[in-house]
Amino acid sequence: HWNFVGDVIFDLTRADIPAGETTLRLFGFVNDVTLIVPQGVGFAVSSTAFVTDLKILGQQHESFVMPYTFTSDDYASAERKVRLETTYFVASVKVRRV
Repeated sequence: HWNFVGDVIFDLTRADIPAGETTLRLFGFVNDVTLIVPQGVGFAVSSTAFVTDLKILGQQHESFVMPYTFTSDDYASAERKVRLETTYFVASVKVRRV
């Protein structure tokens, strides 16, 4: 896992993602998280955020402790899967397909 302050970008376009599920765990005080996902990879984003405002994939959420999971439509059938788990202070999570 990683501890970060500020903005974080996970660019998975050149990563050798194995078959099955790969989990990225992010702990700490993070502003914006961007997950860049190549074609053919299913993704899921799970957040437990201790913040008053959180935007995940363009949707605003207001909660003090907010567990939330967003899963891509093709996640169940994808051979290669990436799950991003974020905890603590996160402002927003974005996913970009390339």
